[in-house]
Amino acid sequence: MRIGINALSAENRSGTGRYTTQLLLALARVDKANTYVVCTHAASPLRSRLAPYPSFDVQAMVSGGTLRRYLFERNGLRRWIAEQNLDLFHGPAFLVPASCPVPSVVTIHDLVFHLFPKTAPFTRRAHYRSEIPRSIHEASLILADSQSTARDLQEHFGVDPALIRAIHLGVEPRFFEDPGEQKLREVHARYALPERFLLTIGTLEPRKNLPRLLEAYARLLQTFPKTPCLVAAGRTGWGTRGLQGLIRAFRLAGRVHLPGFAAEDDLPALYRLADLFVSISLYEGFGLPVLEAMACGTPVVAADNSAIPEVVGDTALLTNAEDPQEIARVLQETLENPRAARQRAKQAQRRARTFTWEETAAKTLAAYEEARMMNAQ
Repeated sequence: MRIGINALSAENRSGTGRYTTQLLLALARVDKANTYVVCTHAASPLRSRLAPYPSFDVQAMVSGGTLRRYLFERNGLRRWIAEQNLDLFHGPAFLVPASCPVPSVVTIHDLVFHLFPKTAPFTRRAHYRSEIPRSIHEASLILADSQSTARDLQEHFGVDPALIRAIHLGVEPRFFEDPGEQKLREVHARYALPERFLLTIGTLEPRKNLPRLLEAYARLLQTFPKTPCLVAAGRTGWGTRGLQGLIRAFRLAGRVHLPGFAAEDDLPALYRLADLFVSISLYEGFGLPVLEAMACGTPVVAADNSAIPEVVGDTALLTNAEDPQEIARVLQETLENPRAARQRAKQAQRRARTFTWEETAAKTLAAYEEARMMNAQ
């Protein structure tokens, strides 16, 4: 097959960007039979990372910012696909072009735009509400990051379950490796981290539920004053202007640290430096940071909603993300019982080894074959 992939999302500082990058690299490792034509940004590191693989033709189609990408995806992507003599096209970031000239596969990571519309800015909501449902109904097959997202697709968009393939994401081997004392010291200094801390990672946006986490943390300090500091690492997204005001209102100045975006190479050390990883998002299509923390052997407290229980199994304590008192109670239980937390973390690390990008790529490749066969009949 000659497979086209839109990799313009690879530079997103989000799970979607990580997925696109890691899927392509894993496909390059496991698939020696097919040819890939990849549409990238002119500045994309994927161009050099895929250069050693002769079956990958990586074409720089966009330069400049997000607006140019959107314009190309709306006006130029369909023409690009038609020019490449493809057998199949994959949109790994929610979208395929309207009236795609070849059979298509789309990855739907979550339904945040539909289930939690107020957690995204209006312009993005409008774009997603128009383009994602259309892509869902026009694609030959739909890939979902989890069974949770697959169920959401069936319930909210009436998608035939026979057209959905739930394919878990993977975790890179480097998260299982000890980064070494030198790297730990460098990361600790680079982000001016406190000596001990609880960690949450992700774009600072309403869906990540930081106001409730701050309230829970303030409650926890009242009942368990020995609680380490809280570090919320991630780029600043939309709808977070009030965070500093909340930190002052809860009297958490000096206890809560917002170091900004954490470089990908620093993540394994950052997870390992933390006493505990906390993820109480309102909704996750998969929850890649949770899996990465598990791989690093860091104890996890997470929300009991959406795909998170599917990822952690019975290896983490779960909590109601909408109840600050409950969140505080579960955090305190974890901190007061470090031996039990370490035991769960060891179990979680073993579980994390079952999530590999090679398996993600192999199942995605099988979906490509299915989509082609469906359209040949």
